[in-house]
Amino acid sequence: DEWGLLQQIRELSAAPVIALITANDYTIRIEGLDRGADYVMTKPVDTQELQARVGALFRRTRTYMPFQPA
Repeated sequence: DEWGLLQQIRELSAAPVIALITANDYTIRIEGLDRGADYVMTKPVDTQELQARVGALFRRTRTYMPFQPA
């Protein structure tokens, strides 16, 4: 199962996940979102879009999961 790693991450963490896939098939993108990815992007990835999505995830998760030093 190509989404096994994502499932393992979701069992352990609520960390944001951007999945990068090779197939440009909307059903695979939907499956990734259904399995817990926050975004699913098709390779080759536009670096500006990837940076914007990472920034958006950090802004959103910082609101809900503030940094707490160990």
